[in-house]
Amino acid sequence: LSAGTLFNVMLIDRRRTTFFKPTIVPAGKSVHQELVSWIGKYNTTDTNVGLEGFGDTSYTFKKPMQGELVYDAYNFSGHRENETARLHQIILEQNIDAAFIITGFHRGFENIRRRPTDSENAEWERHTSSSKYQKQLTEHKAEVPEMKNRITNAMKKINADRASRGQPPRVLSSRHGVYSDARELELDWNTPHPGWQPPYYIQENESGKYFREFIKTNYTEKAATPPSINLILFLAGDEEYRKTWEDSMKRCIRFFKGKSRLIRGEDEIQSARSAKDTTN
Repeated sequence: LSAGTLFNVMLIDRRRTTFFKPTIVPAGKSVHQELVSWIGKYNTTDTNVGLEGFGDTSYTFKKPMQGELVYDAYNFSGHRENETARLHQIILEQNIDAAFIITGFHRGFENIRRRPTDSENAEWERHTSSSKYQKQLTEHKAEVPEMKNRITNAMKKINADRASRGQPPRVLSSRHGVYSDARELELDWNTPHPGWQPPYYIQENESGKYFREFIKTNYTEKAATPPSINLILFLAGDEEYRKTWEDSMKRCIRFFKGKSRLIRGEDEIQSARSAKDTTN
């Protein structure tokens, strides 16, 4: 950034959020060094990633749309599709002209997880109370310690191989316990979990309607211009990113009058660097 350009940096990790400064500040050598020091305390090791373990990472919405299913879903679920929508609203609540999202996950206006209704909860309770469900659940729970050991051993082998090639340790992307770790490492259960309550969704087009109304209420009707939202998406070289996900992402970024760029793998990261010799 040119000296004097007003900016800020936000880190978001599921429902955790933290800001470099309470409000936007002018760029310059001094604040640049502050930023380097501030961001250096995050992701220091492969076992302490994101904002886990850091206090005061809650965010209070400035312009809540009470009674809206999309807004309610932010606090109901921390799944990634909800996190992406939540991020868009936080950006829209800042007094800025443009935002640049740098992330490893974005699929646009996805279906957002909502709270189940009372009747949906009652139906699920009847299902889980059956003897067949309870028997399989008991057998599955007995297998959990064994699966944790398999995950540990698999990671040791993977990271030993990566270390021999001069690569940093692998970090499992979801970090939500034995189930997501086993799934990511493609480890099969002898007795699978009998099943969790199915997710219930707000459709993608409803998310778009919500943000259209949010912008109208908070910007258009006040003769103000909402910030453009731009995206740089980093993916592993062999990471799956379906055409439908990419199309949804691009529709979303165009909706916010922004541009997007997808960068895959270490080679593309290196070739995309444009400021490695820049001084501020």
